[in-house]
Amino acid sequence: MSNVIFSFFSGSGFLDLGFEKAGFDIVFVNELDKSFINAYEYSRRRMGLAAETECNT
Repeated sequence: MSNVIFSFFSGSGFLDLGFEKAGFDIVFVNELDKSFINAYEYSRRRMGLAAETECNT
């Protein structure tokens, strides 16, 4: 079993990125502010990483 993370109040996702680089799997991301979700998706696209998000506001 791998180490998994549920990321709450994720912001732009850079803490998540650090955990991923350390071998963790981010399985859930939660952020209420749409501008942070936009930044999260943008930065992951720029780094060539998958960013599957769903906004329920």
